[in-house]
Amino acid sequence: MTVKPGSERRRHPRANVGGRKKGKVNATYDVSLLDISLGGSLIEHVQVVQPESTFELGLILQGQKMKLSCRVVRSAVHRSEGGSRGGGKLIYRTGLEFLDVSDGAREAIGDYIRSIIEEESERDTKGQDPLEPLDRARLHPSKQSR
Repeated sequence: MTVKPGSERRRHPRANVGGRKKGKVNATYDVSLLDISLGGSLIEHVQVVQPESTFELGLILQGQKMKLSCRVVRSAVHRSEGGSRGGGKLIYRTGLEFLDVSDGAREAIGDYIRSIIEEESERDTKGQDPLEPLDRARLHPSKQSR
């Protein structure tokens, strides 16, 4: 588990999702959710995004659909993936800060983080494979960024 209280400067500890959760940015771009906290998340994607821009991240957590307003804190190329016929693509990792999170969304995020901790604890005791099926999510541009 990546949540280590006191080991980082963030206000909220993050839970490692490891790309198991998918989403959409601006209802257009597919993203993989790498980690999440009550204050933000780290996503992986192929589109270029600019720091300080605002977006909407669409997720389904604990069966609840939500759209979270986000601000891009940082974004950088993480790796390159080769494609067929020499065409490759760059994979970006972007840190997002959640803006104006509703109480319901905050509760769903907290429940999701607790479920990750419980699953990891159960896997650790049973020696299960940590890989699981992927979910979907989207990131949507906010009206302020247009």
